[in-house]
Amino acid sequence: MRRRTFSALAFAAVLAATTVACRPPGGSTLQRPADPVVLTGSQAPALVGTAPGRLVAFRTSGGGWAQVPVQVDERVDTTMADVYDLPPEQTFYSSSIDIPVNVYADPNTFVGADPNAAIDADDEIVFMARDAGGPAGDRPAPTGTSGAAVEVRVNDPLAPSAAGYVYLFGSDGSLDPGAGRRYVTYDFRLDSGDYRQTFDRLDGPNPENSTVTGRTYTAHFADRWLMDSLSLTQGDRPGVDIIDRVKYDIPIFCIRNENTFNDEEGAFIVNRSGPVRALRSLVGANSGPNTQNTFAFYDTSVDSTIDLRVHEIPRVGAHLDFDRDATGMTYRDPAVPSGVAIDGQPDTLAAAVPSWWTVTGSQGGLGLSLIYDTDATSAPERWYEDDATPVNWQCTGDGEAIGDSGASFSATIRCTDPGLDCTQHHRTTTRIVATSGATTPAEVQRQAQQRLRPLTVTVRNR
Repeated sequence: MRRRTFSALAFAAVLAATTVACRPPGGSTLQRPADPVVLTGSQAPALVGTAPGRLVAFRTSGGGWAQVPVQVDERVDTTMADVYDLPPEQTFYSSSIDIPVNVYADPNTFVGADPNAAIDADDEIVFMARDAGGPAGDRPAPTGTSGAAVEVRVNDPLAPSAAGYVYLFGSDGSLDPGAGRRYVTYDFRLDSGDYRQTFDRLDGPNPENSTVTGRTYTAHFADRWLMDSLSLTQGDRPGVDIIDRVKYDIPIFCIRNENTFNDEEGAFIVNRSGPVRALRSLVGANSGPNTQNTFAFYDTSVDSTIDLRVHEIPRVGAHLDFDRDATGMTYRDPAVPSGVAIDGQPDTLAAAVPSWWTVTGSQGGLGLSLIYDTDATSAPERWYEDDATPVNWQCTGDGEAIGDSGASFSATIRCTDPGLDCTQHHRTTTRIVATSGATTPAEVQRQAQQRLRPLTVTVRNR
């Protein structure tokens, strides 16, 4: 059910292959600056049993080794009732929350720590693709490591000849897995205080003042579902919020949206930050108590994966609404390659299935992409609205639609809630890549498109 734009992807492949020729021999030839590499313990069985704090990563550099940041995020099998810390017989809107889930572990939420403190099959190991190097050959292991290396070869399906290598080792305890660096910072702050002691899981809202800071952006959350600020720190307005908010809604008489989601049942799965990424995962959306939204924040990008688990609903949408500080930027997508100005004046765009879109200007650049996996409804439609007039009907936020863009599933979505014994599924992953104001629209587009063709890995013991 996923759609792709072949000609644009082919162009990206040619561009990447051309750039590869300029790379020094022996190093990584990957051109994926915003992409992480995420593998599980089951893909690297030689690392199973290693303490997460003892896992380190290296690339080759100048004939030797250079350490690069790596992070382990533990996952655990549990139930949604345990996520809420509520009895298994608890229901919301007749939906049971006594359903099995595999989620990130977090000792600061009711999920708790992984009972297996070592790396196991479902734990995730993550590093950035741009930190890869060339093949190590027969070099001896770097100082401070113990045991044999696990070689991770990373390939780009858009540039088949491109490859990069990262080597994972156990350490003797003398090495920092972050290699002395931290790519992103997440400061989770509830207004009420400690999450486990003060968060009202039965009836929100639960206001917060949380920030996430990467190399090219800063985001702010005012409640569980409410991302209400995004500033591009390498544009001409660093520190200036250019969005109204991220909106989630069933756009029928304003019956359900991010405000109502925050106003009823909900909980957090994880709020944690490591050297490579930060994680924020939450549950609860009115009559979808098992609906889950998981954010992964990297230094130049943000992934949001929504697992919709709810009874049959008429439609649903998710879109990024800008504010007047984004005026003058240009919106582009595959159906509008030349772009339209974001100016608060209505535009008539041909219908399209969303895959990638960009918003660029001196303020900075945003490259967005959507991957969806559903057997519960038909394909989404592109959402775009640019209308700042008072008659524009907006359910939440500042009442204006400025370059408001995203995706809407306008057809009926059949039941996807296991708590109602439903077996169909609906998952969407949206990536936002933030760039500088000097980044060309073509490069912003290239990075947005790359997410549609994920990197592949080959793992072997060295």
